[in-house]
Amino acid sequence: MAMEALRQSEDLQAIQNGVRQMEAGEGMPIDEAFQKIDGALVAKYGQ
Repeated sequence: MAMEALRQSEDLQAIQNGVRQMEAGEGMPIDEAFQKIDGALVAKYGQ
């Protein structure tokens, strides 16, 4: 039960940090993020 509460607390903190970054204009558009991830996976594993 304590581990679950800790995980939830960490998840909430991560979400709050993401919202702060987005509001400050520090985030990356989702399309750009997916392109970056896709490029990294193709580079590592091929098509």
